[in-house]
Amino acid sequence: MTKDSILIVDDQRFNIEVLSNLLDSDYDLGIAMDGATALRLVKNYPPDLILLDVNLPDINGYEICRQLKADPVSANIPLIFLTGLSDETDEVTGLNLGAVDYIAKPFSPALVKARIANVLKLSHSAREISLQQERMAQQEKMVSLGMLMASIAHELNTPIGNVVLANSFMLEQMRDVDNHIEEGSLSLERFKKFSLEVGQSLQLVQRNVGRAVDLINSIKKIFNDDKEEVLSTVVVHKKVEEVILLNSAGLQGRSCVATVFGPQELKFRTYSKAFEQMIALLLEFSIKQTFQTLPGQISIRFGFNETGELFLEYEDNGMGTVEDRVPLLIESSVYSSDLEHSLSLEIFGLYSLVKNRLKGSIQSYSVNERGIKYLVTLPFDSDSDDSSA
Repeated sequence: MTKDSILIVDDQRFNIEVLSNLLDSDYDLGIAMDGATALRLVKNYPPDLILLDVNLPDINGYEICRQLKADPVSANIPLIFLTGLSDETDEVTGLNLGAVDYIAKPFSPALVKARIANVLKLSHSAREISLQQERMAQQEKMVSLGMLMASIAHELNTPIGNVVLANSFMLEQMRDVDNHIEEGSLSLERFKKFSLEVGQSLQLVQRNVGRAVDLINSIKKIFNDDKEEVLSTVVVHKKVEEVILLNSAGLQGRSCVATVFGPQELKFRTYSKAFEQMIALLLEFSIKQTFQTLPGQISIRFGFNETGELFLEYEDNGMGTVEDRVPLLIESSVYSSDLEHSLSLEIFGLYSLVKNRLKGSIQSYSVNERGIKYLVTLPFDSDSDDSSA
């Protein structure tokens, strides 16, 4: 069984010898007698636990802690301060910086062993929970992908089947006309009937090929996930207005007005292209499905909630939906109308985009049996960035 590794950072050889004699049989130990060496060792060989002296000759222990917690490589490594200081303020400072515990000098062997064992146990538990969450998220993605593939196969089957059927009919009619030509019995009436039926079949082919193209474009929207895109700061009001402007033709065609409510200068770090796509999909869903009577109204409200997350409330006054209808469209391969049939991939794309790309959540509600409301919540990102999209 592999031992846990501990990095001891202390400039006093006596303290290092005491801790080494105490811990060597149970753990793999690393030693650093100054802050610079400690930072280098943690970066190159991340330990399972760090025992850090507060007073070091080159870099203060608190500053080392700040740097370690700011680096993704070392941010989750538990750290225990070693100190001869007895001031409660010093302990609070260290804990606020991210340390999990304090061990006072001179060392109590039993206390040192107990605290280290407890910290490592908690760390292993947290790591296992994180791995389980990652596995569950991966499983959910695979289930979602399977549902999407089934939906794609179902939806493409109808237009392709209609094209095959129309093509077979035209071939049959052409063979019949060829027989009449060979026998010299092709009448003008039969030829006109043939021309009419072939024309109708070609129109059917054109409609179904167009439907297949629309489906493929919907699929491209879902899978158009720019993995190279980095987080950037967007001015939310400006970004939403830009997307509305790009969709103005569709909105005007339904005599629909979209209004944005929220702080003009509110900024939020997110994936800008994915955020734009989310707004575009919401607008597209409203334009296609909800506005059967004119005029239409869309309101988009946004702001920060009490936990610092961005909320975006999207509401229209279209023909409405029952509360659980949208999730059902995602999961079901049976649709109640051609309109729902054509929108199911867009809806799936919306939910997938918010959950998987933007790492947020989305809920849908009916509004007094008329119109639909979406509540999107996107997580706060603590990194700072000067670029604005």
